[in-house]
Amino acid sequence: MSKGNEPKLMQIAERIVKLNKEKAQTDEILKEVYSEARNVGFEPKILKRAIRIMEMNEADRNKMRAEDEVLGLYLNQLDLGF
Repeated sequence: MSKGNEPKLMQIAERIVKLNKEKAQTDEILKEVYSEARNVGFEPKILKRAIRIMEMNEADRNKMRAEDEVLGLYLNQLDLGF
């Protein structure tokens, strides 16, 4: 690496440090929101799954539905139907 790249490297490193701090703050806020959800009667684990699905595009949701249908068939065949 040439000496001329040192200022650019420092800029990149400083941006990464800043983003890591922001991420840590965001993670803490998310924990608080999930705690609030729990306190009003929601299951955070299920809420996280629902949000993951909500964030999927339509093609991924359709793929998941198809997989769930097959899983249901398997479970019924194993006498584990829900």
